Amino acid sequence: MAKAGLEAAVWDAEAKLKGIPLWKLLGGTRQEIVSGVSIGIKESLEDLVRAVTTEVGAGYQRIKIKIKPGKELDQVKRNPRRVSGRLN
Repeated sequence: MAKAGLEAAVWDAEAKLKGIPLWKLLGGTRQEIVSGVSIGIKESLEDLVRAVTTEVGAGYQRIKIKIKPGKELDQVKRNPRRVSGRLN
């Protein structure tokens, strides 16, 4: 762990010396990245769909749905379009 922290500090120092962002020094090409959100376990499929719809409406393009075995997974398998259709 200490070794990784030291390495990160060296990379950061080099980027500062060169006057460029660290992401560019490391070879990155994007100035912006798509971010996502994680949605917790919901009581019903309707609650889950509502939460997905809200987050997509807020601009999130990636949605991670937490599931409890035997609960949301079964609901999503039975009704995949109700959830995935909100992302299109």
